[in-house]
Amino acid sequence: MDRKIKVLLADLPDDDCRALADHLRTRDSIGELRVVENGRSALELICRDRPDVVLIGTFLPGMDFGEVIEKALQGSRSEAPIFVVLSGLPTMLAAAAARKCGASYVFEKPCSPILVGRRIEQLYNCASQPCLELIDPFQEVTMIFADMGIPANLDGYLYLREAVLYSIKEGGLPKPVSRRLYPYIAEVKSATPAKVERSMRHAIEICWNRADFALAKEIFGSSISQDRGKPTNSEFIALVSEYIYIRMGHKNNRFAK
Repeated sequence: MDRKIKVLLADLPDDDCRALADHLRTRDSIGELRVVENGRSALELICRDRPDVVLIGTFLPGMDFGEVIEKALQGSRSEAPIFVVLSGLPTMLAAAAARKCGASYVFEKPCSPILVGRRIEQLYNCASQPCLELIDPFQEVTMIFADMGIPANLDGYLYLREAVLYSIKEGGLPKPVSRRLYPYIAEVKSATPAKVERSMRHAIEICWNRADFALAKEIFGSSISQDRGKPTNSEFIALVSEYIYIRMGHKNNRFAK
């Protein structure tokens, strides 16, 4: 990365905010980090300092996050920062509100500082700034698989990605998976259903052994536990699909495992 990223963190001064700020200061990609605790100060710094990325909490005194984002985007959007919302609201509600305002991404608090740092870099490196309502599912699933440590050279990586994209497109996980999803993936990828199932399971096992559990918890929420072990193929596909589907602004009601 040739140019360092300028980041503004606008959130209440709690332990989560301090932990996030401490981590961001250690990342080589971030050249400047400013921290403010209210909406008016955030808007002033956005207009004056032109940060590249603004991390903004939902509950700010003085001016709420929606008003800050809307006012900052009144000028040229090409010069506006990338807004990432740190939400104290349920993900679905936050995604809808953030999409309406023009934010690019939303995290439900508490969130992993490591994942936030990675997502800042990924969003900054995108050729164009994605809006929540225009999130590219292919790009999003690629980011998630990279975060989870799934090797891109595995057949299972390709099969899982295709399965997640298909589930998002259809608005739900096709059931039964063994008779509908595996044959579909096998046909698309010139494989057999048995190979698809086996390769997916292998890729999930590798990523589960490599992944930081905090990152897995951030992506999959309370649906997983360290004691329970790795998810099944259908659970993994459903949870990743749900994560992306909600961030696209849809209500989730068809990804039940």
